[in-house]
This record gives sequence, structure tokens and C-alpha cells, in this order.
Amino acid sequence: THCINPMAAAIRLADRVSTVSPTYAREICRPSEPSNGFIGGEGLESLLLEARASNRLTGVLNGCFYDDLRGRRPGWQRIISMLESQLRDWLKRTPENEAHKLAMERVATMPKRRPRHLLTSIGRLVAQKATLLLHEDKSGKSALQRIAGELGKNGVIIVLGSGETIFEERLLDVARKTPNLIFLCGYSEFLAEPLYHAGDLFLMPSSFEPCGISQMLAMRRGQPCIAHAIGGLRDTIRDQKTGFLFGGSTPDTQADAFVTTTLGALTVRTDDPMRWQDIRKAAAAQRFDWASSAKRTIESLYED
Repeated sequence: THCINPMAAAIRLADRVSTVSPTYAREICRPSEPSNGFIGGEGLESLLLEARASNRLTGVLNGCFYDDLRGRRPGWQRIISMLESQLRDWLKRTPENEAHKLAMERVATMPKRRPRHLLTSIGRLVAQKATLLLHEDKSGKSALQRIAGELGKNGVIIVLGSGETIFEERLLDVARKTPNLIFLCGYSEFLAEPLYHAGDLFLMPSSFEPCGISQMLAMRRGQPCIAHAIGGLRDTIRDQKTGFLFGGSTPDTQADAFVTTTLGALTVRTDDPMRWQDIRKAAAAQRFDWASSAKRTIESLYED
């Protein structure tokens, strides 16, 4: 009863309250329902509703840079070489790291030729980003395992990210059981851009997402995304046009929809290559530039 919430005070006293996407600005006006997989205002929704009612709440989409998109898509052997280089560097620093050891062993078993499908995921391993990736069905298999199992020898999944220990350990456990999954436990700018460029399909099943930058970085390289239809992901991806969106009213149905939507997208890629190329080109043509974001920020926050 004697606690002070600085965020609540700021929302109450601010002339304007800004979020980083229009959809997220609406979502935070609803109470969270964790059992249903919805993360909203987290107790601040009544204050945010008041801010919206008085036209003080707005959502301005983030952006990314598009200044240097030249260069050919890196080939498979180039990707393998870069993975080995990064892993050797990590192992020099932490030779006892089990995730790095497994990843190096897994890279060594990769086929010489590029797999039919290369799926990528890059992000922080925290509840927001990793919960649905690791959500288990009744058989005890995570969504990531189910996708990898359907891919079999036709596909490889590369996950790059680090974060909370519990999620790193859970993903490492999944990687041990999944021969076509390479888990790169760390942060690497050296690998991120080549993976955005080389991947066929980017996995971003966030439980909530104020805006998201990873989907923009993948899209600008022509890699369509599988994404949860929430927050900024809904605002930046057009379902079946520039990527693929899924929903669901509970974590169970969301994880099932994530798996089904991913496999459906790969079916499009295999069976309808012309449509797939249209989706890739449309994704690459999208522009979420900082100049537009800055203009909207000025208009919505500083001009009456």
C-alpha cells in the first residue's frame, strides 16, 4: 500500500503517451489474461484508457534502415563457414559451454548442399519471445520440435539468441533432441545479417510485441515471416501478402496455429513458387523507414 509506481504516475501526468505501434496502443488498454495468452496493460489499463479517452495515447510504428541492401544472398557453405567461425570464437572464451559444443557438432553434420528449406529465428530468449517456440503439446513436444520433425531432412532451423537461463536451457534441451536444429546461444551481429538474408522463412511467434524490429529486418531482405497477429507484428505484416500471421485464444491453440501456419507457408513455397516469389518481393518492398516514423512522432506528440 506504500509503493509508488513511476510508470503509473508518468501516464497520469503526461501530456502525451506514446507506444511503438498502433495495435499495441489498443492492446494495453485491456487487462492481461495470461491463461488465455493475452498480455495487455498489466494493471495500468485503466490509466491508459483514460489517456486514450482524452486523446493523449498514440501508437507510432518503429522503423529500420534501408541504406545498404546490396550484395548477393550468402550461399549455404558461406553460412556454414560463418557459423563455425563464430562458434570457435565463443568456445575460445567459454570452452565448457554445452550449447556451443552441441552447435559445433551439429554444424559438422549439416549436408554439403543447401537444404530445401532454411528457417531462421533471431531474438532474445525471454518469455515474450520464446514461450510459444517452446510450448509443448500433449505429447510433450515443443512447437519447434514439431516443425523440425515435419521438415525432416528437407529443412534446417537456425535459432540465434540468448537471454534468461531458463529459456536457454530449455532450448538447449530441445536442440539435443532435434538433429536439424542449430541453436546458437549468444548475440552476434556477425551472423544476424547473413541469416536475415539467407533464410527462407523467419519465425517470430512472440506472445506480445510492442513493435518488433526482427520482422522488419527479415522482410527487407525478402524473407517472409511467420508471426503472431499481435502488436506491431499485425501492423507490419499482411497475412498471405507479405508474410503469414496466426492467432489463437489460448497458448495451446496459438502454438498449434504457429505450427500449422509454418507448415502451410512451406507448402506454398514448395507447391506454388510463383506465389512464393510474389510474397518475397512484396515483403522486400515494404518500407518502415525512420523518416516516416519521425514525421508521425512530431505530428502526434508535438503538434496540436
